[in-house]
Amino acid sequence: MDDWTFYPRIDTSEGVSKLWCLPVFSNIITNDSVLDVSQQFIVTFMAPETPYRGILITYGIGSGKTFAAAALCHEYVKNDLDAVFLTYNIHVRDNFKDIYEKYVRQIGATRLNVSINGIDQYLSRYTADNPVRRTILVIDEAHHVRKGTDRYSKLKNLIETSPEVRLLLLTGTPMIDDSSELDDLLSLVDGAIAHSDTIVTTVDLKYVSNSYIEHYKVLKSMMSGIQLETYRGLVKDPFYISAEHVSLAVNPDGSYGAKIIPEIDSIEEQSCKVSTMLKYLTPGEPTFVYSEFVRGSGVDFIEKALQSVGFVPWNSGAEGRTYAICTGNTRNNLETIKTFASISNKDGSVIEVLLGSSIVSESVSLNYLRHLHVMTPHWNSSTLDQLIGRGRRMYSDAEKHTMNVYLHVATIPFNKSSPSDKSYALSTTTQRCEMRKELSQRCDPSGSHSSAFTSDEYKYFISSQKDIQIKEKIKWCRENAINSPRDPYNYLARIQRSISEDSKEAEYTDSRFILKHKHEIWDLEDCVGSVRSKPHILDLTRAKKFVNNNWVRESLPKCYVIRTPPKNEISAIKYLKDDIIRVADLRDGRKQINGKKINQILLDDIISLLLSLGIVIKTSEPKEIRNTLINELSNRNMFFNNQIFHDENQCC
Repeated sequence: MDDWTFYPRIDTSEGVSKLWCLPVFSNIITNDSVLDVSQQFIVTFMAPETPYRGILITYGIGSGKTFAAAALCHEYVKNDLDAVFLTYNIHVRDNFKDIYEKYVRQIGATRLNVSINGIDQYLSRYTADNPVRRTILVIDEAHHVRKGTDRYSKLKNLIETSPEVRLLLLTGTPMIDDSSELDDLLSLVDGAIAHSDTIVTTVDLKYVSNSYIEHYKVLKSMMSGIQLETYRGLVKDPFYISAEHVSLAVNPDGSYGAKIIPEIDSIEEQSCKVSTMLKYLTPGEPTFVYSEFVRGSGVDFIEKALQSVGFVPWNSGAEGRTYAICTGNTRNNLETIKTFASISNKDGSVIEVLLGSSIVSESVSLNYLRHLHVMTPHWNSSTLDQLIGRGRRMYSDAEKHTMNVYLHVATIPFNKSSPSDKSYALSTTTQRCEMRKELSQRCDPSGSHSSAFTSDEYKYFISSQKDIQIKEKIKWCRENAINSPRDPYNYLARIQRSISEDSKEAEYTDSRFILKHKHEIWDLEDCVGSVRSKPHILDLTRAKKFVNNNWVRESLPKCYVIRTPPKNEISAIKYLKDDIIRVADLRDGRKQINGKKINQILLDDIISLLLSLGIVIKTSEPKEIRNTLINELSNRNMFFNNQIFHDENQCC
């Protein structure tokens, strides 16, 4: 029964604050559950006894949204209500089945009758004369429900004509092409939104790159031979689909597209991107290679290239390094994906390389993934986010590891006589502005193609421009999310059970200003002051403690200590005020208050420090040399990520 006498309406900030005064919500932080804090919020807010009809969940990709949805569906069916999980493809359906099975195993329960339906088939059954009884409808990958489509209209009609229906929308990418798409989803749930950027994962990301396109770190390779000749010979605008095919691969005779039968003569001259990708394949490390194109110049060509260097199909029984394919044209995709993502394939011994198209870009978990090669760019950053999310999942792997991401971009040599090519070769701000201007004019639509801008570069550029607007809307999500009413750092989604109850050390969450030790939560932003030249000076009397769902001004107890560089040692500290690492050398009685910013230390001085520590330098890259110093100091317990720490010896 809807009880507005107990539960507040949440259309105002005051109502949201009252929500968090309810014990059922305030106790989420310490609740002992298989769900983490952000997951438990979903189940609590949409529980059968609350009056709330819907909410949009925009937690990050791989953050466990579907696991929380499985828990919520279980609660509904357990209370003799209906729970329906709506999908738009077979992978979303089977992913939910697996996750629901995992949930009931973890809580030691029996699987209940949670209904799973195709979203279009389900919506077509109901009209205003046939309302739905008390039901929770869960729609995963909800960004596919777009205004202006028949699917959106039917869902809107169902919500309006069936007052007993509740709606849980899940998506890690609520906006694909335009920031207004978020508003369309919010209109289905009366504006209620919960947002978090945090993912509890053991997977670190590393972009393998040699250049930038706006904020994208990309791996550029230059066309040559027949590929370059074919690209320059295109008679249409270089940003039509034909140019995208050629940018990926061509046959020895210059033919390209979906209808060709791939042939390999010289991979380097037929596909600069595939040639580069092959060089990065590492035996024993599971790798996913994504291509938007399948036939001809797409997955078919990449398969042929793999075979040319000794790869064999994984289930062929032949000897050699193995690959598998998952596209809309292949069978047994679920078996292939489960095999690739299984613990038995952790070392890539069963399937080393998985070739896939958009069918693998959503609602699939590729556990133990070590390398992701994106061979074709997209107009929207959400596609890239979804791809990365396949390998960066919540609790993806018991062991911490790095997933390397390769955003492949095909380029062409610039023509010194072309003004536009000269601007491309330069890197000043003025010239970059000229580059943007030229890109916005679609780069030489006359067909002469002296310009050095390729279709790959143009798509990443346009994607970055859309991303600017979308990120502004994401900022709005953070500020208006009801899962964190008064905390600017969204602490509820950040404080995880990974911080043990008997922790001896105070630990920071994703926001460097939020500090947690045992059950104490502190906001230190007001402690840093405004004098950036004195990062060692902190006023700990200006801290705020989280008490009874409110931030209360309170001095940090004396057991919280400001760290200083240890005497007679080389050390590095990340300072709270500006989040910058400073290195201090206090050997031989030297005196230094803060140390020097690591990015401002001369490279020769860093090399001298490393040599004095007996470290052999194996790289000439400045960034790698600096990382070598930090890693060595970390190994010696002389790198400190937290400027403030908890000292048990100072406690009363």
